Amino acid sequence: MKKKIGIIGGMGTLASVSFFERLAKKYPHENDQDYFDMCLVNEASMPDRTEIIVNNKPKDKIIEKLENIKDTFEVYGVENIGIICNTFHYFYDDLKKLTDINIFHMPKLALDRSVKDFSDDIDVLVMCTDGSKKAKVYEDVNEYENVRIHYPNRKDQELIMKAIYEVKQNGDVDKKIIRDITRENLKKYDAIIYACTELSVMKRDNDKRIVDAMDALIDEIIRVSK
Repeated sequence: MKKKIGIIGGMGTLASVSFFERLAKKYPHENDQDYFDMCLVNEASMPDRTEIIVNNKPKDKIIEKLENIKDTFEVYGVENIGIICNTFHYFYDDLKKLTDINIFHMPKLALDRSVKDFSDDIDVLVMCTDGSKKAKVYEDVNEYENVRIHYPNRKDQELIMKAIYEVKQNGDVDKKIIRDITRENLKKYDAIIYACTELSVMKRDNDKRIVDAMDALIDEIIRVSK
């Protein structure tokens, strides 16, 4: 029997739609019954993660929402949980304290993918929110001694943040900005991780040196759910 999956989405909603569509198309199937059961909670009212982290605000509203989501998953019989937001993994341990359900760690999966696809001795640029950077979401799960994590320069980071919030607000953005930043940095680093699901939404070059954290999570969900 296939394992039921619980997904915490809504951060943002467009990224959650993209995630579900990619997962549905990629999962091997011939009919509806071939899919696994999934409970997607599109918690669009979740407080802004970067704002909480950057401004050192209390986590109580986040924890309260996690308690309600956890209850929903347990009633549904979920056996694995995925979170469609890299920055939200700052609260990963808080969720772990609330439930015994297995929780995938998207940033760790993305790092593992980088090592698998390239090498365990690489320089990786992480394109993410200011919140993920400050919270060291990727550094904290980097178990590889010779995987060196880097971030965009100040100018590029400002453009990335602007693009992320434009996707959230308008559902669209000038994709050339992200494409140019990506191409320029591929000259300096062995790999780039798109470590924000809004970046995953944007059309990008099919360069194999780009690791999409959302795709890494999707592949792991498919692996354990067959």
